[in-house]
Amino acid sequence: MQIATFNATCPFEIGDKVKEANTGEVKRITDIACVHYLKTGKVEFRYELDGSGNYIQIQPLCDPRDTQSVTYLERNFGFKNLK
Repeated sequence: MQIATFNATCPFEIGDKVKEANTGEVKRITDIACVHYLKTGKVEFRYELDGSGNYIQIQPLCDPRDTQSVTYLERNFGFKNLK
């Protein structure tokens, strides 16, 4: 058995709101999963939205760490579904 470790920073937090870029629909992140590929070392995040039970990969259209003009709990980010 091979032991693998990784260090990754997720651009979102549970409870963050995201806005779908094409439809304008706002959803809340209810869970976050992390996928680590042993062969390449790549790390990806998958997000559950509104408790749907489905996990999708999303691509932020702006820097989620930019909290200058919005409050912490009401951050809204556009996203593109990468299914």
